[in-house]
Amino acid sequence: QEKDVTFTQKIPERLKIQLHAEMYLPSLLSMKIWPHSGIDDADFFYSNMCHRVLCEGLASPGQDVFLPGTDCKDVYLLESGDMTYVMRRDTEATRICDQQLCVACLWAEWHHRGRLSAGQGMCYFIKVNCDAFGQVVLKYGGPLYRYLQIYGILLVSEIEWLQEDGFLMSDLNLDEEQMTNLSAQAERFANLVAVAPSPTAP
Repeated sequence: QEKDVTFTQKIPERLKIQLHAEMYLPSLLSMKIWPHSGIDDADFFYSNMCHRVLCEGLASPGQDVFLPGTDCKDVYLLESGDMTYVMRRDTEATRICDQQLCVACLWAEWHHRGRLSAGQGMCYFIKVNCDAFGQVVLKYGGPLYRYLQIYGILLVSEIEWLQEDGFLMSDLNLDEEQMTNLSAQAERFANLVAVAPSPTAP
């Protein structure tokens, strides 16, 4: 892990930013939460996000990454290795890889619904800290902030609707099509808000 490499602790901050962008940008962009139309000054925003929000994690065989009922503070982007996920009410473990878990914690209080643990080999994953994510997005502001606000409302509403409909929600992400549809809806709403006339004073 980076924290165990002495060299990375001594390099200038600007090189750390570049290093983190090279390490984490593909994982960050793999999240289906970003607008399809792109964002202004994308390089600056994504580099800052990689540097301040993302970090790496490792789990040795059989090690638990999180347990059911515990507070969730991070999104988990699984990068390599087979992991197992067990819902609290399930009796069988599901083998997962290349998955994204707990995305909703970026916008809502979330408690883990199951247990995630490493399988037979070492597992590598990226963590996206929800508090740091909010701080970076708020500081960046502008249309992206508005879009992500709307996206979060739509995502949380979708999860609440599924739960009310009797669907047992896990920490696993909604499927790719659902996430893509939410992104398209959020863009449409954000564009409507952007062009709406400001109310005039009486």
